[in-house]
Amino acid sequence: GVEARVVSTITDPEDLARVAVDEAMAAELCPPGHRVLILAGLPMGSPGAANILRIAHAPLRR
Repeated sequence: GVEARVVSTITDPEDLARVAVDEAMAAELCPPGHRVLILAGLPMGSPGAANILRIAHAPLRR
């Protein structure tokens, strides 16, 4: 299953993975050690500009 989430505006692309994993874990959608799929776009804030697909791993410990 896929559950999409919209997060606050991120200005630094390097923060994408951290914010996505934090959000998924806070919503209890991703247990520690699991993967989070991130779909985003550059430039940030441009609707319909999804050109980044990344897989991040949730830490085993918080």
